[in-house]
Amino acid sequence: MRVLALMAVLAFSGCAAVSSYQLTAERLAGEEWFDGLNGLRMQWRRLGNEGTRNIPDEELQQGQETLAVCVDELESAYSNAPSERVQVVQLLQCMEGRGWHLEVSEFFIVT
Repeated sequence: MRVLALMAVLAFSGCAAVSSYQLTAERLAGEEWFDGLNGLRMQWRRLGNEGTRNIPDEELQQGQETLAVCVDELESAYSNAPSERVQVVQLLQCMEGRGWHLEVSEFFIVT
């Protein structure tokens, strides 16, 4: 019975383990907050491109690729991942060292 339960869990999970650093990275870049008609969004931006409204798709892709490199490096360096707070700081430092920062931008929903 336990074997069947384990097989069901593995089948539904896709058997792919997601690292702690990967989860933290996804939470950072995908974070949004809404309060009625106002909102905040966090996304990776190249240093020097702050404040521009539209982010080109190419820049978004480069940011994700750079983030993946940081995640891989940190996973390799730390077999036991530290707390999520420490991981956030490590990811921010790694990305900044490669010319990226996490921008928090405000937006308004107009009806």
